[in-house]
Amino acid sequence: MRAFQTLLGLSVDGIVGPQTWNHLVNGYLAAPDPQTAAKDVFKAWEAHNRDQAGKNATPAAVNEVFAQSFSSGDGWAFEGCQGALGHTFCSWKRSNGHELRIGVINAVEGPYYVADQAQFT
Repeated sequence: MRAFQTLLGLSVDGIVGPQTWNHLVNGYLAAPDPQTAAKDVFKAWEAHNRDQAGKNATPAAVNEVFAQSFSSGDGWAFEGCQGALGHTFCSWKRSNGHELRIGVINAVEGPYYVADQAQFT
């Protein structure tokens, strides 16, 4: 429970209080695999929905993704995912060659897949 609370930026006490319960029953960190977690974060960014992104990402990762504005005219295309040292990195490329990489922790903090980083290049 403490890992779940830590990943979501909640008060870490190991107790399932009202905030923790709300996150548990409302589908936070429910992705079945790292690629789904990353794609869900991307879809939330595409929909301009920070709250939805927060269901599969740490607050820091949400801030990193939403630091850039999504525009459908940018031509983002999913490139794929690769694993490395406890993470899976999923990439999207724009038609101009710029890239977004979303890093997902591979269930090392409990049975959760959560995006903990994002980088635009």
